[in-house]
Amino acid sequence: MIRNTTVTSVENPAKACNRLRFQGWIPTSGGRQANGGTAYCRRGAPGWALRVHCLFTHLSTICHDASTSPRRLPALHLRPAARGELCMKPLQAAAAQGRNNATAGVYGARLRFWFPIFLFALVLVAYFWRRGEDWRWPELAWAVAALLQAAIRWPHVQANRANQVRIQRVDRLEQWLMFAVFMGLLCLPLLHLATPWFDALDYRLPDGAPWVGAVMMLVSLGYFHRAHVDLGRNWSPSLEVHTEHRLVTQGVYARVRHPMYASIWLFALAQPLLVHNWLTGAFGVLAFGLLYALRVPREEALMLDTFGDEYRAYMQRTGRLWPVPQR
Repeated sequence: MIRNTTVTSVENPAKACNRLRFQGWIPTSGGRQANGGTAYCRRGAPGWALRVHCLFTHLSTICHDASTSPRRLPALHLRPAARGELCMKPLQAAAAQGRNNATAGVYGARLRFWFPIFLFALVLVAYFWRRGEDWRWPELAWAVAALLQAAIRWPHVQANRANQVRIQRVDRLEQWLMFAVFMGLLCLPLLHLATPWFDALDYRLPDGAPWVGAVMMLVSLGYFHRAHVDLGRNWSPSLEVHTEHRLVTQGVYARVRHPMYASIWLFALAQPLLVHNWLTGAFGVLAFGLLYALRVPREEALMLDTFGDEYRAYMQRTGRLWPVPQR
């Protein structure tokens, strides 16, 4: 039996159809219909599909599952998919042709490494112009480490842009978490170096603290490089699985499930030891901690859905950030 589909009215037709796609309703192979609408379908029982017309009229329609609000049921075309008709899988379970993967989405489909080099050079020029002889080596050490981290990752960005997505679970929460980490671990520190906007929030640390931070940065970069090398084309900046994805259990992944997160933790904890500012230095720890706490359980659930018992056995013999004692 095909479940009912409820419909509510919205003001903007284009916005209505965009939300259809966001919720997993995909245009059928028939495309636009003779009545000016677009046919959408969603997979139901095996061999069946729901189909709805999103009409471009003053009362456009947006479709929800029956569990939402069943109050309004305007005229709606609902039928099984015809034999041979293409009804693509929901967005989170298939990679539509031409859809960018997370690597291209985060780093851009065409962006080259000369751009971060130019950006860091611009920031350093502004830094020395405003600091003069009062420059601080810990802040410059952070800038060099951040650029080296980008240089380590960039070859993998270039290679992984070509990955074909099989499963993707990137929602608004994931996007906001990544934005917070981008601000906390890169954007705000760069602004602090280039401008005096946040100087009122500076703090002082003992003389030995920056040296501890510098050592942590070196360890972080080495671990970050090794994790990328071992993971290869299986890396993604967000929650997705590629068509040729395989479970990596060798190298630094032999005893630890998330060595890349461990390396970024070291980077985030070292940052306030080098950038002495409550906002631009310490905020990165909070931002990355929030992303780690909310993303890792979802990432491991995705791996379990993809690799099943193989990943479950892998979890039993590894720790998340550091090795567990072997039984």
